[in-house]
Amino acid sequence: MKVFGVVLALLALGSWLFDIGPVESPERAMGACRQQWIEQLKPDFSSSTPVNVRDGQYIQACMNARGHRIISGPECASDASQVSAPECYERLFLWRRS
Repeated sequence: MKVFGVVLALLALGSWLFDIGPVESPERAMGACRQQWIEQLKPDFSSSTPVNVRDGQYIQACMNARGHRIISGPECASDASQVSAPECYERLFLWRRS
């Protein structure tokens, strides 16, 4: 029984150190962040509503809180892509967080 407890503790420590376990996909995180963004900042949002720097910053902060960071590159530099393109984000792992 003691060995089982040690193994369980090691698994828990490993999952914390190496971010093992269920990983939220960028698509799922983006969906949740966009829903929160619309509810908080753009309640009258439609597909033709322009986005601005503040909107991009809001989504980036939400994605970062969910363990994703923006990928640098020209295709992900616009506010619109930061707000709507999950492919512009990558998963952060504990040892890579800055």
